[in-house]
Amino acid sequence: MIAIRRGTVSSGARRERRVLAAMGLVVLGLLLAPLPVAAADPTATPVPTTTPAPTGTPAPTATASRSASPTRAPVATLAPVTSPRPTAGLATVTYRRAAPVATLAVAVRPIDVLIYRDTAMVKQFTNYWCVPATTQSMVNLILGTSDRTKATQERYYKGIRAHNRYTYSTKGNDPQGWAWGLRSYSGNTTTYQARSFTNKTASLEAIAESIDRTGSPVGVTVHDGTHAWIVLGYRAQPDPAAPSRRVLTGFYVSGPLGSPTDPWPYKFMTMTDFRSHFTRYHEWQRSVIWEGTWVIISQ
Repeated sequence: MIAIRRGTVSSGARRERRVLAAMGLVVLGLLLAPLPVAAADPTATPVPTTTPAPTGTPAPTATASRSASPTRAPVATLAPVTSPRPTAGLATVTYRRAAPVATLAVAVRPIDVLIYRDTAMVKQFTNYWCVPATTQSMVNLILGTSDRTKATQERYYKGIRAHNRYTYSTKGNDPQGWAWGLRSYSGNTTTYQARSFTNKTASLEAIAESIDRTGSPVGVTVHDGTHAWIVLGYRAQPDPAAPSRRVLTGFYVSGPLGSPTDPWPYKFMTMTDFRSHFTRYHEWQRSVIWEGTWVIISQ
């Protein structure tokens, strides 16, 4: 046995300690050293650089998906499915639907105008008082009166006779005197004038136009200017293609001689029938300005 003094270590012991210390340092270094980093594989395919998305459209950010719960595309990114709006052409077609039956019925309904009151109508008291008699009936209709006396008719006759355009050997009156009587005996509330036409159709339209515009009756000379009638209204058929236009189909007329010689108190005459009575004016006694024309007394 080797004897060891206190505080002294032999050289063998010192070598043993150095060996142990070195081994401890190696172990400690292994424990404390970082794990080695794998070197890049030179044969690996390089990952291309992502091309930036165009301006205004952000590039979608990649999201790692889990196999247990795959991520679905957001619903908001789907374009909504909507019905297309109707075009202007389709809208126009919608408004071209056929008119209701009720509307068509109104559009083709005949126009019927009649100015008549029973107590206003007066017959002539003599065979040559047709103009003062028609004047009396027309004034009654205009003023709303019912004067049917012989005295009034006689007074009218004298006033009209004095205001005829011409003098005659017979006892009759002319269109100018008739127009004067209507203006005067209605209290100058009217503008009646004797109007002559060289076109018969134009004169018929003028009768209806005057009634529409004034609401008053119109006087007409019939039977070649030898007699006087009143037109109290008319009947017409509207034109479906042009609602503002109408086709006259007849007139409501009254004659002061009474039935059966004249239409009394009034009668509807078809246009054909009325035309046969409403003829050109003719004065056999002398030359007059209305000769050969169709004469009406209207406003």
